[in-house]
Amino acid sequence: MRRVTPLAIVALAAACQDVTPTAPKTAAPATASAIRVTGGPGIIDCGTRCNRIAFTRFGAPENQGYTTIYAINPDGTGLQQLVWAAKHPAWSPNHTKLAFARYAFLNFGIGVVNSDGTGLTALTTNTGDQDPRFSPDGTKIAFARAASTGQYDLWIMNADGTGQTPLTFTPAYTEFEPDFSPDGKSIVFATFENGNPDIAVLDLTTMKRTIISASPWNELNPVWSPDGKRIAFQTGLSGGNNACIAMVAPNGGQRTDFKANGLQCSEPTWSPDSQNLGFRVQANGLSLIAQVPVNNLAAVALVTKTTYLDAAPSWAR
Repeated sequence: MRRVTPLAIVALAAACQDVTPTAPKTAAPATASAIRVTGGPGIIDCGTRCNRIAFTRFGAPENQGYTTIYAINPDGTGLQQLVWAAKHPAWSPNHTKLAFARYAFLNFGIGVVNSDGTGLTALTTNTGDQDPRFSPDGTKIAFARAASTGQYDLWIMNADGTGQTPLTFTPAYTEFEPDFSPDGKSIVFATFENGNPDIAVLDLTTMKRTIISASPWNELNPVWSPDGKRIAFQTGLSGGNNACIAMVAPNGGQRTDFKANGLQCSEPTWSPDSQNLGFRVQANGLSLIAQVPVNNLAAVALVTKTTYLDAAPSWAR
């Protein structure tokens, strides 16, 4: 895998194209006893299947103007189209399934497909549903659903779409982008409780919520590392002196900021071994998927190299 400095990303992307992809074949809030999510098996090693990055692409002519989900290897090989007219991809724990949100004109909200793009199944009929995430044991999916007020709340359902139940009810502000802890006991999410998006954790046993990162900047897209030790999220503004991704301990401490040297980075996702971060990088009208080792934040490497607009990477569960 070729490593590039952040400032070299734009030049490299302009000179490269991906290979042609293969074609794809209202209830009361939940109580703690009703959720029953268990921890997963920890860091999963299921070979190359678990080391695929799903992401969205906009602008490819074969997609007829709609964002479409693809998967790719971390070294940039093996590009494959999975779901047309879809967004917000999220892998199941062993990468056998991919959850996603569908465009409203297709008349359903959240669906799933097999890892090869076959077996598309609709799970919800609310066309505004978004941000699906599998639980670590693969039995549940957390997601965000719009209320009648227009604000979003956190919901949970069985992996087959049954048992759709609200986790939070906050009519005055939006809560969205949930992600489970690896032990299944908590959910990290973004909340507008204080007027701008902050990062919070919901304890699924006590249903107690705690804001773990609050700042004047927009903090979004939280993801829990598979080893359970860190939470990464989007933060700040683009620019040479501003971080764009932060990593913290689950209680909000031990913060490390990732600076992009003038480029805009967002939408972090962890590698299955918790040693790398995938993310979206933007500059000069380009939007690409990149990765970086968490112990060497200067060693940024591109995953996609295209003039299309790539976003929303999903690597580990």
